[in-house]
Amino acid sequence: MLGPCGDPTTSRTLRCRGVNWLAHLCLAAPTPLARLGQLAGDFVRGDELASLTPELREGVLQHRALDAFTDAHPAPRRCRARISGPLRRFGPVLVDVFFDHALAVDFERHADGRGLDEFVDGVHADLAAHVGLLPERLRAVAPRLIGERWLGCYAELAGIEATLRRMEARLRRPAPLRDAVHELAREREAILAGFAEFWPEAKAFAAPWRRA
Repeated sequence: MLGPCGDPTTSRTLRCRGVNWLAHLCLAAPTPLARLGQLAGDFVRGDELASLTPELREGVLQHRALDAFTDAHPAPRRCRARISGPLRRFGPVLVDVFFDHALAVDFERHADGRGLDEFVDGVHADLAAHVGLLPERLRAVAPRLIGERWLGCYAELAGIEATLRRMEARLRRPAPLRDAVHELAREREAILAGFAEFWPEAKAFAAPWRRA
């Protein structure tokens, strides 16, 4: 999710580098650069947007539109409210992770018949083919994203925990984000139900550019 950087202990800092990448990629326009623009949305500072190719730039703007749609949707809001204790302040970014889990565990149905491994391989191929066009921060992280198959790990709780550990490492002040995997395990049915409500409406929201 996109948001201005705030206090380093809050979810707003993490939301500058969102983690619902799988959902963004699935809802992108069906061209390599538009898809990479959706991924790049969390790696582009304001003054870098104008330097991107038009198709990448449009993908970034679509990413931001999806973020605003998600922030306002009642299903993610209800899921955020289920997160307990000190982790609640990270609710928005944690629900992003949890929704990517919900997408991944039944990916073929949610992604119009595409298999998760095949889809992730396609994203990796796009990254490799267009690496020179990527914003600097995405270009720097792409080798690990590909080599460790970050996008393919969300279906398993171990993969979610690994994602949360990477998020935790970005915080300037300690916070046990890895413990949020227990929140997902406890609230999994509610998270899956929230995603099932949210996803068709997100697809409808993204339909105009997916058809273009």
